[in-house]
Amino acid sequence: MSIEKFHDQFRKLFERYLSLKLQTNLKVKHDENGHAMVYPFDQSEMVEEEAFSFYTGGSGGGTFYTEGNFAIIVYMEVDNSQCVVNCYQKSGDLANYMAAALSTELRDDWSVVQIGET
Repeated sequence: MSIEKFHDQFRKLFERYLSLKLQTNLKVKHDENGHAMVYPFDQSEMVEEEAFSFYTGGSGGGTFYTEGNFAIIVYMEVDNSQCVVNCYQKSGDLANYMAAALSTELRDDWSVVQIGET
Protein backbone atom coordinates (compact mmCIF):
# COMPACT_ATOMS: atom_id res chain seq x y z
CA MET A 1 0.00 0.00 0.00
CA SER A 2 1.30 3.43 -0.83
CA ILE A 3 1.41 6.24 1.71
CA GLU A 4 -1.16 8.11 -0.37
CA LYS A 5 -3.65 5.24 0.08
CA PHE A 6 -3.08 5.26 3.85
CA HIS A 7 -4.97 8.55 4.08
CA ASP A 8 -6.77 10.00 7.09
CA GLN A 9 -10.02 8.07 6.63
CA PHE A 10 -8.23 4.72 6.12
CA ARG A 11 -5.94 5.44 9.09
CA LYS A 12 -8.95 6.11 11.33
CA LEU A 13 -10.65 2.88 10.22
CA PHE A 14 -7.48 0.92 10.95
CA GLU A 15 -7.11 2.53 14.41
CA ARG A 16 -10.77 1.80 15.21
CA TYR A 17 -10.49 -1.80 13.99
CA LEU A 18 -7.40 -2.52 16.13
CA SER A 19 -8.84 -0.73 19.15
CA LEU A 20 -12.04 -2.78 18.99
CA LYS A 21 -10.23 -6.07 18.40
CA LEU A 22 -7.67 -5.48 21.16
CA GLN A 23 -10.06 -3.74 23.58
CA THR A 24 -7.63 -0.88 24.15
CA ASN A 25 -6.88 2.39 22.34
CA LEU A 26 -4.36 2.27 19.49
CA LYS A 27 -3.37 5.27 17.41
CA VAL A 28 -0.88 5.95 14.68
CA LYS A 29 2.09 7.55 16.41
CA HIS A 30 3.06 11.14 15.54
CA ASP A 31 6.54 12.65 15.51
CA GLU A 32 7.61 15.80 17.38
CA ASN A 33 6.29 17.92 14.47
CA GLY A 34 2.83 16.34 14.64
CA HIS A 35 3.20 14.28 11.45
CA ALA A 36 1.89 10.71 11.37
CA MET A 37 4.77 8.24 11.54
CA VAL A 38 3.96 6.46 8.27
CA TYR A 39 6.97 5.89 6.02
CA PRO A 40 7.89 4.09 2.79
CA PHE A 41 9.48 0.71 3.42
CA ASP A 42 12.06 -0.91 1.17
CA GLN A 43 10.88 -4.51 0.82
CA SER A 44 14.30 -5.54 -0.45
CA GLU A 45 15.54 -5.17 3.14
CA MET A 46 13.25 -8.01 4.25
CA VAL A 47 14.59 -11.55 4.44
CA GLU A 48 12.89 -13.63 1.73
CA GLU A 49 11.33 -16.22 4.04
CA GLU A 50 9.97 -13.49 6.32
CA ALA A 51 8.41 -11.52 3.49
CA PHE A 52 4.91 -12.84 4.07
CA SER A 53 5.07 -14.10 7.63
CA PHE A 54 4.40 -12.49 10.96
CA TYR A 55 7.10 -11.99 13.52
CA THR A 56 7.62 -10.13 16.71
CA GLY A 57 11.09 -8.85 17.25
CA GLY A 58 12.89 -5.78 18.43
CA SER A 59 14.55 -4.87 15.17
CA GLY A 60 11.63 -4.51 12.75
CA GLY A 61 9.31 -2.08 14.46
CA GLY A 62 5.80 -1.10 13.58
CA THR A 63 3.28 -2.61 11.23
CA PHE A 64 4.03 -3.26 7.56
CA TYR A 65 1.53 -3.08 4.71
CA THR A 66 2.23 -4.30 1.22
CA GLU A 67 0.31 -3.96 -2.03
CA GLY A 68 1.95 -4.53 -5.36
CA ASN A 69 5.42 -3.00 -5.25
CA PHE A 70 4.57 -0.52 -2.50
CA ALA A 71 5.01 -1.03 1.21
CA ILE A 72 4.79 1.25 4.20
CA ILE A 73 5.69 1.02 7.84
CA VAL A 74 3.23 2.43 10.36
CA TYR A 75 4.27 3.16 13.93
CA MET A 76 1.48 2.71 16.46
CA GLU A 77 1.11 3.70 20.10
CA VAL A 78 -1.08 2.23 22.83
CA ASP A 79 -3.10 4.30 25.28
CA ASN A 80 -4.08 2.16 28.28
CA SER A 81 -5.57 5.07 30.27
CA GLN A 82 -9.13 3.80 29.73
CA CYS A 83 -8.26 0.13 29.48
CA VAL A 84 -10.27 -2.36 31.56
CA VAL A 85 -9.48 -5.68 29.81
CA ASN A 86 -6.30 -6.68 27.93
CA CYS A 87 -4.15 -3.87 29.32
CA TYR A 88 -0.70 -4.47 27.86
CA GLN A 89 2.15 -3.12 29.94
CA LYS A 90 4.78 -3.73 27.25
CA SER A 91 4.50 -3.10 23.53
CA GLY A 92 6.18 -6.45 22.89
CA ASP A 93 3.34 -8.25 24.68
CA LEU A 94 0.81 -6.49 22.47
CA ALA A 95 2.82 -7.22 19.31
CA ASN A 96 3.05 -10.91 20.28
CA TYR A 97 -0.69 -11.09 20.90
CA MET A 98 -1.50 -9.35 17.61
CA ALA A 99 0.78 -11.68 15.66
CA ALA A 100 -0.70 -14.77 17.32
CA ALA A 101 -4.39 -13.88 17.47
CA LEU A 102 -4.97 -11.57 14.52
CA SER A 103 -2.39 -12.56 11.90
CA THR A 104 -4.85 -14.04 9.40
CA GLU A 105 -7.34 -11.17 9.68
CA LEU A 106 -4.63 -8.52 9.48
CA ARG A 107 -3.04 -10.17 6.46
CA ASP A 108 -6.29 -10.86 4.57
CA ASP A 109 -8.28 -7.72 5.48
CA TRP A 110 -5.55 -5.09 5.85
CA SER A 111 -2.52 -6.51 3.94
CA VAL A 112 -0.33 -6.42 7.07
CA VAL A 113 2.66 -8.70 6.60
CA GLN A 114 4.81 -8.02 9.66
CA ILE A 115 4.30 -6.86 13.22
CA GLY A 116 7.20 -5.84 15.42
CA GLU A 117 8.32 -3.74 18.31
CA THR A 118 10.79 -0.87 18.41
